Amino acid sequence: MNRIWIELELPREKKGQPMNHDLGRQRAALATRMLNTLGDSGGQRFDWSERNLRYTYGDRMGFENLTDSGKWFNLDYLGREER
Repeated sequence: MNRIWIELELPREKKGQPMNHDLGRQRAALATRMLNTLGDSGGQRFDWSERNLRYTYGDRMGFENLTDSGKWFNLDYLGREER
């Protein structure tokens, strides 16, 4: 399987400044929209956790904390030819 890494930049204006929660939610929404454009995400999405100060990925069944702000995805599926 071929893979692609998708990483979201932490929502800070500048290094050392506090996290901007609105920017985190906006970036998570844009990344989710991008995945939906590339292929069916199965209802999974990126989100920003104000409590954990991390991005998360998952669905209503549960989310995983993305400790390094990114996730591997199946490039064979996302890069497939349109049908």
